[in-house]
Amino acid sequence: MIPYYLISSARAGSTALARLLDLSPSGTCAIEPSPNLDREGRLYMDGLIDQETALGKMKSQVVSRVREGMKLHGSYGEKNVTYGPFLKDLHQEEECRFVLLHRDGREVVTSMMNWHTGKFGNIYREACSSEVLSSDATWAAKNLLACDDMSDFARPRPAPGSRLSEEWPTMPREAMCAWYWANINSLYLQQLEGIPSPNHHG
Repeated sequence: MIPYYLISSARAGSTALARLLDLSPSGTCAIEPSPNLDREGRLYMDGLIDQETALGKMKSQVVSRVREGMKLHGSYGEKNVTYGPFLKDLHQEEECRFVLLHRDGREVVTSMMNWHTGKFGNIYREACSSEVLSSDATWAAKNLLACDDMSDFARPRPAPGSRLSEEWPTMPREAMCAWYWANINSLYLQQLEGIPSPNHHG
């Protein structure tokens, strides 16, 4: 048996699939176990930490946990949306499989916007648009300072210094979510290109 990683954009159905997989009596699928490289992944994508530092965190935070999970459960997987820049490195460190879920971008953006207005109010906090939030979303956003919000920090942004990064502060949240969907799926495909096809499914 080898471990597997269930990967996708946010709001693509990976949590529902992970819950089904976790029902198996012969193994477990952990849902966004912590630590999950949320800070390190963003810094790595932006070139703000070097490869040695990033991979050191990957090994100590994720690889060690996955190895322990395999010992305890026999079959072990993890669902996370923050492993995008690490797929090649995870596979190089230890043979594993990747299951990539793909959902229509229009549905993902709609779901992200509903998630923002209805539950948490923290998707791309810097967006210039100001949607009406539910009482739950307002409460959640007020009780989690932006500087402590690793979930939002982990979402990729345009590369520092790029033309889009200059336009980013003027973009509405819906456009940011659309960019996110395209960017994260492109990153997954780029990473998977260097991994033998029997080890990834999508």
